[in-house]
Amino acid sequence: GPGPVAPARKGEGIDMVGERMSRHTLGPWEIRFVQAAGHPKGMGNLHIHQPGMESTIASITKLGFSYGEKAEADACLIAAAPDLLEACKAVLGYGPDEVIAKVHAAIAKAEQAREEARQ
Repeated sequence: GPGPVAPARKGEGIDMVGERMSRHTLGPWEIRFVQAAGHPKGMGNLHIHQPGMESTIASITKLGFSYGEKAEADACLIAAAPDLLEACKAVLGYGPDEVIAKVHAAIAKAEQAREEARQ
């Protein structure tokens, strides 16, 4: 079985096999398009969710033709968030100081936004 697990930080939990759970919905995340009733084809909502799960993590409305491409790009960026956070954490300690400073800032921004959303 798994070895000892460090105590969870506030807001974290321990799953059934003793692994530390993330404070955000675990990745990967996918995008599912839902057509809006009464609107032209391709207009609707882009739902970001875990594969195989019905609950929506985030939703972006795609109703205007001029915003359509931006909505899709925004949805892709949101869906990539867990992978981007993991990649940022993986590169800490490698590379030039200015790059590492940007990585630290990005991680802090992601974690701060999460804290502000909980309040």
